Amino acid sequence: IYNATLAKASEILGRTPEKSRILAIGDAIRTDVAGAAAFGVDCLFLSYGIHAGELHGQDGLLSREKLAEFLTSQAFRPKAAMRHLA
Repeated sequence: IYNATLAKASEILGRTPEKSRILAIGDAIRTDVAGAAAFGVDCLFLSYGIHAGELHGQDGLLSREKLAEFLTSQAFRPKAAMRHLA
């Protein structure tokens, strides 16, 4: 998907965008964040997706401690994280 998206962006722009200007957005560490890393782009991780139960307290708020522990145990890390897009 990244190659197809980059090709379409290049077609629209008339040039290939630099990967440093691309931000992937996803809620799954093992697919979204890993895919972005493999393609060489930064990723914004949305914590209130498939990992919500692991990262949020009973109040629904993102726990910084749980997030830090979770990310430390992963092979790939996002550039940034937030609960959801707003």
